[in-house]
Amino acid sequence: MKIALVTYHADPARGGAESYTVDLARALAGRGHAVSLLHATPATGSKVAGVSYVYAKASGLTRAGRYKSFLRAIDKRIDGEHFDIVHAMLPVDRCDIYQPHAGFAFETFASGHLKHKSPLARAASRVANRVNPKRQFYATVEHRLLTSLAPPAVICLSNAMKAQVESRLKIDSSNIAVIYNAADLNRYDPALHPAVGSQLRETFGIALSQKIGLFLGQDFVRKGLFETLQAVAELGDPSFILVVVGRDDPAPFQRLAATLGLTQRVVFAGATNDPYPFYTAADVVLFPSRFDTFGLVPAEA
Repeated sequence: MKIALVTYHADPARGGAESYTVDLARALAGRGHAVSLLHATPATGSKVAGVSYVYAKASGLTRAGRYKSFLRAIDKRIDGEHFDIVHAMLPVDRCDIYQPHAGFAFETFASGHLKHKSPLARAASRVANRVNPKRQFYATVEHRLLTSLAPPAVICLSNAMKAQVESRLKIDSSNIAVIYNAADLNRYDPALHPAVGSQLRETFGIALSQKIGLFLGQDFVRKGLFETLQAVAELGDPSFILVVVGRDDPAPFQRLAATLGLTQRVVFAGATNDPYPFYTAADVVLFPSRFDTFGLVPAEA
């Protein structure tokens, strides 16, 4: 079949949704399908063999404007290519399968502020949500897609997601499938490359006698890095090293680590395309997320 996978970023280092999409493209191409990966930002790093990367450039002065430009480019590509299946990971004007990995846009618009802990931060975030043009547009496009006369099949990552869309939009349950995220047991076999754990320790100057706690995620606030740092401080074990992996801005968390006296016990490793060495090196994985549709990190760990 001729299949289009639609995502905003085609870079696995950006998070679980991106990793999933690239892995899906690889698996479908491996089964002999003609797979096109349609994306809005330049693809970085190595590309999957046998997959056509289609850069549908998003241009505009604002985030909402760039997203509208991306949707127009996607529509043009769909019209020209005549795909058998269009599988979108984010709100688009039309597709055959819709699989929102980060949760439904309407739910984020309504309750995204709940990721914050303090009432003041929640109130400020709620107001910001209401006046954020991109989030408003996201929710509008999604609502229009799911309530159209010919809505796509919807893949939910959990029963909670299915309950959300059924209760909010009254969608026919026969058009919704719950498919949990999966971890490749061959790829994440700890016996596959056992030496990479020791190599990673050497890279970051962590002795074999020290214990590693791993925090892996892109949205540090929502994933609970504040709470993780506080827990490490309360642990009070100088041999326990926290390794933080992810693309998010580390600055506020570095300041908190310094305040808590953890500067020498926290390593901010940045983003990675391959979490395997970090899992192999870790003694424990911490994942105190405030919300996740279905966290890939616990499954992989």
